[in-house]
Amino acid sequence: MPDLADPKQPLTTIGGEVPNLHERPPGCPFAPRCSKVMDRCVSERPPLEPRSPGHHAACWAGRETT
Repeated sequence: MPDLADPKQPLTTIGGEVPNLHERPPGCPFAPRCSKVMDRCVSERPPLEPRSPGHHAACWAGRETT
């Protein structure tokens, strides 16, 4: 997400191709392009959870419980 407080800050990109939204994979749509991918990423979609005030993420990496 862009930082609205600092709009000149460059965005981080993710290599690879964006998945077809009409044929979404069963797991995380970022799994094929993620440097932190785990086995469960390709089969289970992570839930959207709060990570800090005003910030939510859907990612198995960094979760307290797995």
